[in-house]
Amino acid sequence: MEIRKAVVMDIPALVPLWIDFMDYHAELDPAFTRDPAGADNWARYIEEKMKDEVFAVFVAAAEGRLVGYAVAFVQTYPPIWTVKARGFIDELYVDPASRRGGVGRRLLAAAEAWLTERGMAHVELKVDVANVPTRRFWKDMGFAPRVEIMSRELQERTE
Repeated sequence: MEIRKAVVMDIPALVPLWIDFMDYHAELDPAFTRDPAGADNWARYIEEKMKDEVFAVFVAAAEGRLVGYAVAFVQTYPPIWTVKARGFIDELYVDPASRRGGVGRRLLAAAEAWLTERGMAHVELKVDVANVPTRRFWKDMGFAPRVEIMSRELQERTE
């Protein structure tokens, strides 16, 4: 298993993983339903973000194919708090066939090392409350709830 920083040439192999990631979340909450152009838009977004020094994508490769990825970035805050920036794990996904072997842990370790190199002393993330297995993973990794994000629809969806 190799964990490394992603390169643009990895994007075509990342897109199917992202689709699986999004489709899993859409089953938990329809708000995560992919737009028909979502995969193409995500690929362009990731390619552009890969040029940004405060953004990184890490991949897990095994037997010549990508089996997981993590997206991390430095989140800056307005100058009203003593903490000016925090690390943020935006996405972490491991192909189901490659789970339970430490791939997620290794991707997280790579992202955290990268964030630490950028001076981050804290990392945070968001996880869907209905995603029980993933919440358990994050708890096992030492994460704990700190802020609760609440939402509601402003009007009925007509789709």
